[in-house]
Amino acid sequence: MAIRFQGTEEGHAINAFETTDKGLIYIDCTNGRTFADEDDETQSWDTVAYLETGKRYGILHIDLVTSAPYDYYTLQYDFYVDSEKAWHDYKNMLESYNQEVARYNQEISGKVYTIGSSEEKRVSAWKKDLLQQEQTLDRLEKELGEHWYESEFSSYTVEDVHVHW
Repeated sequence: MAIRFQGTEEGHAINAFETTDKGLIYIDCTNGRTFADEDDETQSWDTVAYLETGKRYGILHIDLVTSAPYDYYTLQYDFYVDSEKAWHDYKNMLESYNQEVARYNQEISGKVYTIGSSEEKRVSAWKKDLLQQEQTLDRLEKELGEHWYESEFSSYTVEDVHVHW
């Protein structure tokens, strides 16, 4: 399958598969790099490609797509758009959380609180809120993956697609 992009002569090739249950799906396995996790195991950069004429070329890691409730929607361009928004929302939430943790740590550094005092209740409630935020962030990281993937073509707008059988 060949993709042409607006405003450039550069094109891109990906794999297309006609399935009996999900229709035509696109796999981009040409990212040309891998990364190792903390156990030094090489991880795949195979991605599901999201194509729509007149819209930006998008990819999502194949593990993210296959771990989602797998239905017709997961292969639609809107799923990519929703996933990208969710990822950016998560990153903003994580940044705010880290700033709040820094403020909390600065506030309690070197201090001793009397159990039951208004100050102890305030910092205990603050800590409880931070722990709840941490749980939410951990859940979101599991749902969204540890990395946001961009292709070298992710900033390009799809002009047209040619499927070669």
